[in-house]
Amino acid sequence: MWIKTMATTQNKYCLKSTLAMLAVLLFQVSELKAQDLQFSQFNNSKVLLNPSEIGAIDGKMRLTTNYKNQWGSISAPFRTLAFSFDTRLSKGKNETGFLGIGISVLSDKAGSSQLGSNQMNLSLAYHLKVSERNYLSAGLIGGFVQHSLDYTNLQWNSQYDRGAYNADLPTNELEFSENQMYADLGVGLNWTHTSEDVFSTSTKDFKVNVGLAVFHVNRPNNTFYSFNDNKLPMRMVLHASSQISIVNGDFALVPTVLFVKQASSTNATAGLFLRKPLKGGIGNDESAISIGALYQVGDAFIPYWQLEIFNFTLGVSYDINNSDLSRASSAKGGIEISLSWTAK
Repeated sequence: MWIKTMATTQNKYCLKSTLAMLAVLLFQVSELKAQDLQFSQFNNSKVLLNPSEIGAIDGKMRLTTNYKNQWGSISAPFRTLAFSFDTRLSKGKNETGFLGIGISVLSDKAGSSQLGSNQMNLSLAYHLKVSERNYLSAGLIGGFVQHSLDYTNLQWNSQYDRGAYNADLPTNELEFSENQMYADLGVGLNWTHTSEDVFSTSTKDFKVNVGLAVFHVNRPNNTFYSFNDNKLPMRMVLHASSQISIVNGDFALVPTVLFVKQASSTNATAGLFLRKPLKGGIGNDESAISIGALYQVGDAFIPYWQLEIFNFTLGVSYDINNSDLSRASSAKGGIEISLSWTAK
């Protein structure tokens, strides 16, 4: 299915319009093939990253909201909103492990077709204290996913007559459902090592975190066509991060990496942040500010800023697109905001 453009000219405006239309089509087709959603601030969206991270918090419970608005420069914006809650059931000084539970809700609207994705998941994780400085965690996530599609705003090849669009012409497309739903399951493992308390947020502590997660392990059928069988490919997520104290603990370097593979699609991201504690009575002893950047290979450069204060963590980033779509998007990817609150 291809969108036919209007009669072309040689000026820049028409070139950009053509690229924009092709870009929109590319992303809509990609969404119809159900490529998974991903936040650039993956370390601030733990539930989507790895279910074994559930409940691994420095407090009693955590509330997190993530919002992303992208591709508004080339089409109707793609908007993603996620909300999650997780808590640990118990953690005493002499315990050898503890349980974490969580719930998450995600809603996404994509492009002119308003391709919608709504998810609700329950998560369970167990965190085993292997030694004084090491934890090994395993987690499960399961829930339901609902997709919807509004094709009234889409334009099809058969609806163009001599270069002019006519909405009264038939689409000549096969009939499909505007809604679909399926159950989804995922699993994850995580290892954490620290020089002090595993939940400490001090910049003086050394930390290493490595995780592996696999989503869609039940291979749900994902299609708008009742006669079609389209098994959703499993998605593998490998992630790692660390905190390295420098300048006598006055600063910390935080490197992080992410690798995602789903069928033939891969995504690699690397980032580095400088974290500094805030002093002088602002907030509490755990307040800190971070600044840095992420790079998604072949896709985007992402400046990032984060503030931790009064048990809140606010993260703000912006995707600067450098892929082949940058000519259509003018390098404008989109803004992303994360906000979490931890009850001590």
